[in-house]
Amino acid sequence: MLPRVRNDFDVLTNRLIGSHGYCTQELVNLLLTGQAVSNVFNNVIELDSGNGNITILKGITSRSDIGLLSLFEHYDVCQVGCYLKTPKYPIWLVCSESHFSVLFCLEKDLLSDWKTGRRFDLYYYDGLANQDEEIRLTVDTTQVCSEDKENDLTPPLEHCIRTKSGSVQGQAGQGLEQPVLVEMRWSPEVPSNPNQSGTVCNSVDNGFLI
Repeated sequence: MLPRVRNDFDVLTNRLIGSHGYCTQELVNLLLTGQAVSNVFNNVIELDSGNGNITILKGITSRSDIGLLSLFEHYDVCQVGCYLKTPKYPIWLVCSESHFSVLFCLEKDLLSDWKTGRRFDLYYYDGLANQDEEIRLTVDTTQVCSEDKENDLTPPLEHCIRTKSGSVQGQAGQGLEQPVLVEMRWSPEVPSNPNQSGTVCNSVDNGFLI
């Protein structure tokens, strides 16, 4: 089994466990797709290394059951392909702020029914944060928010969600043509105090309001 896993790597000396005990992208992909490839884009990329040599970079070869969203894509460090962004089930592993968390939707047809995708709830869970309360994000792609790039206080989670929306609603590699509204709520809801649960935070940018 181990030689088969190594054959998925771009470089045979790569590892499943990296520095400081962190999992590598190869391990994440192995858990999500059953293949320990080194990249998150679709299929394979061949690069001309000169002198007739070709370097092969291996990506995701088919639509995964569970998806992946990454803050690194927002910063143009990587490009997550649609095989991971649009999984078979509306569940996404979220790579943000040096650890992983989970977004999921209870509507199983979210990724196949455009009507469901106009307004829907996502639930967020962060085990590292010792989260006890329910966090629900209501995404409404029919509501347009104003844009304020000069006062960008956008949370990292919002950036991750916007990388998903760009692949579905906008052009390839771009975000939505118009920003949409996302409301984040904690349960039980306490809407009277902006520092407590049940509130909507005030981050506005060309994408989502969380």
